Amino acid sequence: MAIKYSNEFKESIVSLSQTGRSANSLAKEYNVSVSTVTKWIKQADPNNTKVLSSSDYESEGCRFDSYWVHITGNSSAW
Repeated sequence: MAIKYSNEFKESIVSLSQTGRSANSLAKEYNVSVSTVTKWIKQADPNNTKVLSSSDYESEGCRFDSYWVHITGNSSAW
């Protein structure tokens, strides 16, 4: 059965994310799944492209690394 969170709680999580806290750290601290926290943040601001869960970040990082190698021919870090 799904847990019902109050709007006040959701808004608190979103506010904390706007101070720079990651969805991953908020999920761990408040015992909420990362996908739920990410969903709340996206619902609060659908244009926020900076919201990435840890798995999203890893896949985006790999995608960027592949792109970087493709355009520069250099596999070394910045």
